Amino acid sequence: MEKIIYFDYSAAAVLILLAISVYIRRLTRGRLNRFYIGLLAMILVTCVADIYAISFDNAGPGNISGKMFAHSLYLMLHTLMPGIYCVYLIALADGFHVIKRSKLSLIILVVPYLVLFVLLHISMFNGCMFYFDENDSYTRGPLFSLLYICTIIYVAYGVAFLIKFKKLFSKERFNGLISMYPIMLLAALFQVFVPTMPVEMFANSLSLVFISMVVQKPEELIDANTNLLKKDTYYSDINKAAL
Repeated sequence: MEKIIYFDYSAAAVLILLAISVYIRRLTRGRLNRFYIGLLAMILVTCVADIYAISFDNAGPGNISGKMFAHSLYLMLHTLMPGIYCVYLIALADGFHVIKRSKLSLIILVVPYLVLFVLLHISMFNGCMFYFDENDSYTRGPLFSLLYICTIIYVAYGVAFLIKFKKLFSKERFNGLISMYPIMLLAALFQVFVPTMPVEMFANSLSLVFISMVVQKPEELIDANTNLLKKDTYYSDINKAAL
């Protein structure tokens, strides 16, 4: 059953254009911009890995070791995406000092991915996460559901973080940031029921464009006449420091 790869190609094109836009808008300096660029790069690399894995599948039977490597690479990157998005949210709230004081937060952010990282490596030998059957068909292993559990943990943490520190974001920013989650979940559900049409990366790329439009806006932070931070930005920084 051949998969339609055009959505991934479209996602890669959107992300590349977005990267060019970031450069043209000179949003390459500053800590928050660097975190956004890191998130963008993470999603782009994951998209390329997905194209790589699907290309192996569409090539037909054979080359099992190549398929195992390609799918393992994609799943490792795909599972990391929601965790990296959580880190981006923490950076926006300037909340790393809060996270460092919370052992629970550190465990939630680190342990789930480490477990899956180890299992995906082990799966290349025993198929616990996925394997290719006698017909060279991609088959989910008995522990594959842990990938969904890990994603749910990161999504729950991100939503809880946004709600807890909602006062640090304007209404427009808050809505833009939290919209990433329903878009991701709807795309994931669609892909479960229509596995031949991988749309997750395309949905993620559109979410990132939306975030660029409503969150990554230097004109809201810097006064065009004085080239200094606006009063609202100063108050926001004071609120963040009081966390």
